[in-house]
Amino acid sequence: MEEKRKCIRFQAPFCVQFTDHSSVNPCQGVIKDISMGGVRLLLDTDSAIRPAASCAIDFFLPGKSVKVNGNVVWCRDHSSRREVGLCFRFASDSVKQEIYENIFKVFPREFTSRWWKM
Repeated sequence: MEEKRKCIRFQAPFCVQFTDHSSVNPCQGVIKDISMGGVRLLLDTDSAIRPAASCAIDFFLPGKSVKVNGNVVWCRDHSSRREVGLCFRFASDSVKQEIYENIFKVFPREFTSRWWKM
């Protein structure tokens, strides 16, 4: 399979709250990996999240929360959980910088080992 990613991904298991704009009920999850362009989440839900859905993600970073809007690119089912690939939409550079600063603080080895592959 051909690699389509344009950015290096980092494993940073921060907790998130995912809200599909077509649904009222948010669900909890954890980041599987993240890049400057998007994120792969494992969500505690079996709801029918569909590709192309618009959503909001609240990243729970140490000491604060950061909100980013995105679009669902793909979904996979895992029993009562759902794995979702999201593309960021309208994420400002300052928000991305804040996320990456926290990855560096909390998971420095992950960040520095991947940095040289960029």
